[in-house]
Amino acid sequence: MQTARRSQTTDRPRKRHARKRDASNFDDYMLAVVSVALVGFLIAL
Repeated sequence: MQTARRSQTTDRPRKRHARKRDASNFDDYMLAVVSVALVGFLIAL
């Protein structure tokens, strides 16, 4: 699913996917935050 997401992010000429591109970037950001928080929680244990 990430490869499809990344292919949409590289599709810049289409402005219709601007919101989808922002949403995918937000999803990637949240995934990174959750992964870092999970690793930090496991280290804290």
